[in-house]
Amino acid sequence: MRYSNFLLHLELIIPRRPEDILQMLSQNPPGLSVNLLQDIFPSAERLDATLETLSPEVIDPSIEIFDALIPPAPSSKFKGTLTTPSTDRRGFSNYARTVDALLHALREDRHLARQNLWALRHFFALSIYAQDLLRVPSASSRSPVFDNKVTPALLADIILKAKQLSVYLLTSARTEDDSWRRGVVDRLLNERDANGLNELQTLLFDVINFSRKDDSTRDTRILKMVLEPLVTASFDIAEADLWVQLARKLEKLGESIFHANVSGDILLTNTIIAPQTSMTIMSVISATGTEPPKLDRYRNELAAALLGVKTHKANTEGLLTLRKLAASAPDPKGTVEFLPTPRAVNVVKACQSWVLSDDDEELDEEVESAMLPIFTHLAPILQTVRGSHWAFIFDVLEAVLERASPERDGDEESKDPNDEGLGLVALTRTLRLVTILEELAKTNKGLMMEWQDRRMGVLTTIRDLNVLGNREFLDIVSYYLLSCGDVFPVSGELSSAPRSACRELVLEIVQHLPPSLIDQDTLPKVCCGFVQRTSFPNLSVSDEPPHRGPVNNRSKNGVPTSESSRAEANRILRDRSWCGYRGCRTCYPATRTAGNHSTRSQFQLWPGWRG
Repeated sequence: MRYSNFLLHLELIIPRRPEDILQMLSQNPPGLSVNLLQDIFPSAERLDATLETLSPEVIDPSIEIFDALIPPAPSSKFKGTLTTPSTDRRGFSNYARTVDALLHALREDRHLARQNLWALRHFFALSIYAQDLLRVPSASSRSPVFDNKVTPALLADIILKAKQLSVYLLTSARTEDDSWRRGVVDRLLNERDANGLNELQTLLFDVINFSRKDDSTRDTRILKMVLEPLVTASFDIAEADLWVQLARKLEKLGESIFHANVSGDILLTNTIIAPQTSMTIMSVISATGTEPPKLDRYRNELAAALLGVKTHKANTEGLLTLRKLAASAPDPKGTVEFLPTPRAVNVVKACQSWVLSDDDEELDEEVESAMLPIFTHLAPILQTVRGSHWAFIFDVLEAVLERASPERDGDEESKDPNDEGLGLVALTRTLRLVTILEELAKTNKGLMMEWQDRRMGVLTTIRDLNVLGNREFLDIVSYYLLSCGDVFPVSGELSSAPRSACRELVLEIVQHLPPSLIDQDTLPKVCCGFVQRTSFPNLSVSDEPPHRGPVNNRSKNGVPTSESSRAEANRILRDRSWCGYRGCRTCYPATRTAGNHSTRSQFQLWPGWRG
């Protein structure tokens, strides 16, 4: 007997969750003989087919701030539909509801989970969709598996459960002998199938095959989530060389391969085009700290190849080469050198030739933005090298900062969300480079002399960024109320994590401004931003809210109204001295008496309280 339709549509009949039905079935009720995976859930092939119909791209470009491997443009030729999904009362689509129920079932039966590692791919996929929406709530209309009825608490629950189960399964399936990975990479290099592989080997083999098939953003992110925990710091150099070899094989865009058939005839075939998959593997191997000879050679070849890229190819071949080079960069805190000094200088010269060229082809803004992560890695290498390369690096930094500054708001309704997201990515890259320059210049007088002429103008622009303002403070308060249990639907009014990440970087810089750049308006702005950063990220669902108030006035369906939530947030902003600085007109109303913290006892419950 098949119960698939029964499970998938049960919520429409009675007010019960799929988890409740699974809990009942797990108790083996009399008269029911059910094989959980075969009778209740779709097969692995059917789930794979359903996932292929969903958009594999990120719902907002700003998510690249948290994963540098995400491409600036769609990475695959998606053949599915982009229609709004049909959802249940929780905001879950058919796929989300099915995978969430499967996650619950396998969490309850770990033995069954160990026998079905294929399900991890779908848990990671659902976790990615949930994480993206949690980071950018305003993009709920572009989510292929959720809509705006889903709450952040449900999204966070999916992410947590998927992480817990994946850590358990990947850890328990590993053996002390890590040579099992070689069996996978050998088969991929020789184009053999997965016959004879165990469950864990088959999982790794399959996620790489799915990833290189379409080279989509979603599948490469899944590959990274699977591969990262399976490689360790003690990664064998010989094996690491094999993985680099595989990555290089996958990146060969349309390169022709000749081979002979059994009759001796020479036949022409093409390799699979998968640069995103290649970059993902390179990034994971580089992050281990293992430095195989082929990886070092690969970086140097990419750096040398930049000099051969003509200006008319800078927007395509040049951009891709910059992204490959950034993906292969080692941990800046480690001991591995990114590039030799002469090679590093040539990389900057190659970029400079594109910008200064008289070619009619206009350089895309994304190319200049993509230069900044490379410059961030090169700055420690070039800090003792004087030359025109520093002036060019500062020129690019200033140009990208000016374009990315969110203070040029204009008409809010006419904004393209994608342009705003790419602007946040560019701003983040700029701020990271400025942070590195400030750190290096403290101990390097030569670099400070190069940096000094541009430094004050750049820092002034950063100080005046709107990202430090208090415009989103109300959203953060609302999010705090939500984390305390007063949930309300995700909407565009909630603050985005990418913008908060930008604020973090701005505050790191602004806290160490030169005295000449601090005026009467600087301190209130910094205080607001500092409290926004420190007061809320550490809160958990167990923190006791200081006041429930009108936010508990439920509507008929049991969900707080947005009006009551905002009213509560307004009450908190009106009655609380947030930053403790009397000069801050937003946080410290004039009606308050200086030093009168009558509500301090309530705020001592808050980790960020600095009254």
